[in-house]
Amino acid sequence: MDLLKQNYFPHIWDNMSEKTKEILAMADCLFSGMRECENADYAPICLEYCRGLEVQLNQLIFEPFRNSHDIPNLIRRNRFYEKMQESREMTLGECVFFLEKCTHRNHPMIELKQYIDNIVSDSSVFFTVAVPIMKEINTNIRRLSAHTTIMTYGELVNTRQKILGIGYLNLFYQLLDQR
Repeated sequence: MDLLKQNYFPHIWDNMSEKTKEILAMADCLFSGMRECENADYAPICLEYCRGLEVQLNQLIFEPFRNSHDIPNLIRRNRFYEKMQESREMTLGECVFFLEKCTHRNHPMIELKQYIDNIVSDSSVFFTVAVPIMKEINTNIRRLSAHTTIMTYGELVNTRQKILGIGYLNLFYQLLDQR
């Protein structure tokens, strides 16, 4: 865990949930023991990185939002809130759906957007840059890895870099950095 903190998250480590830290540490532990092997499927490791992102989104945004808002009342005004009434953590796909609907042209999830504006330091970059990256990860990586596609070593490395912010926007910093 110390390597993750030191190398990727020095300024936000204390703001990350313990569960997220454990998931990312396990993912990186598995990754560090990997090498490219013909015909191997690296999807299980990739799914751990995706799960870390999903858990952090739930613990930072969706669980507190649902606990502090009258969801049935919000549903009456905007049907996009319907899935939030389920008593479970949201999947990465559901998280992305809600985040995209915050800026929806016709029926934006105004209350959720206001909530995120208050907890994410640069919510403009979050919605315009980070959310599309999360959508791409969910659609082209997480879904395929979880269901039908064998993931190559190169795809695992690329996904890890996207999620940890190596050469890409660091999604966890977008969520947690308050500097």
